Amino acid sequence: MRKFIIILISVPVIFLSTSCATLFCGNTDEVVITTSPSDALVSVNGIPRGHTPLTLELEKGNSYSIRIEKEGYQDGYATISDKVGAGWVVLDVFTGFVPLIIDAVTGSWSGLEPDNISLALMPLSAE
Repeated sequence: MRKFIIILISVPVIFLSTSCATLFCGNTDEVVITTSPSDALVSVNGIPRGHTPLTLELEKGNSYSIRIEKEGYQDGYATISDKVGAGWVVLDVFTGFVPLIIDAVTGSWSGLEPDNISLALMPLSAE
């Protein structure tokens, strides 16, 4: 009987101490960057991160400036912004105050947009 009571108390405590978005989404988002032509250098906030096609794992809660460059082509630019997912907020409100606080603090209920960047680089004009 004692084990049953411990389980009966533990399950709601565990449920209320976690949050939906933290459990299902985590604190990072995957962003895919492709270019035409490929093999262009991608810099995120001024730091080179690799060549296209490239998949980046970026931390939520931030905005990012993307610069894409390839010799003989005009540089391409993009911005990735953090957006709050309204569905997670509503779900947290219904599941309790603690999940709401956890997702707000961790930023798990947000996501990066766009999560897919595809740019056609323009050739430099020959003069």
